[in-house]
Amino acid sequence: MSTQPKTYTVTALVLKRVNVGEADRIVTLFTREQGKLVCVAKGVRQITSTKRASLEPGNYLKAFLVTTKSLPILTQTQLHNDFNTLKKDLSKIRQLQQILEIVDALFVEGQAEEILFDEVLNMLQRLAQPQPVNGYIRSRLEYLIENLGYPKPTDSNQSIADYVSQLVDKPMKSWKFLKI
Repeated sequence: MSTQPKTYTVTALVLKRVNVGEADRIVTLFTREQGKLVCVAKGVRQITSTKRASLEPGNYLKAFLVTTKSLPILTQTQLHNDFNTLKKDLSKIRQLQQILEIVDALFVEGQAEEILFDEVLNMLQRLAQPQPVNGYIRSRLEYLIENLGYPKPTDSNQSIADYVSQLVDKPMKSWKFLKI
């Protein structure tokens, strides 16, 4: 018998989404309560879907899910922050995408770390501010890497994305910006 309740709520950041079929999406969430979580959003690609805008990568939301034998089904969302200031500047979009890809690569499904979730959320909130943040973001990503049990990067000239790519033995797809 499963210990997971039939329906539950999570606070989450949307890491990525993949279109499936004609109207559905597989959505990867980074949640405070359960860590990385993959779920299905049925009918979200239909023009009348109310969840459509809230499931964009980088959005901070509350998600309501239903447990199934396979992937949980995302039934409702409540958007807390869409970080729209980040999505108005191409360099900020690039930085956001790279942070989300790094978080997706570093965390395994079901690894709940509330402190690390808050750290990632703080990074995005700081990134949304107008001041330059590259050194801050790099130090916070190094903190995440260390707290997940990986060795700290030793080469300060190597980008964090390249380092994470070596750790997970998978190339990063997002643009490079964390050279500092």
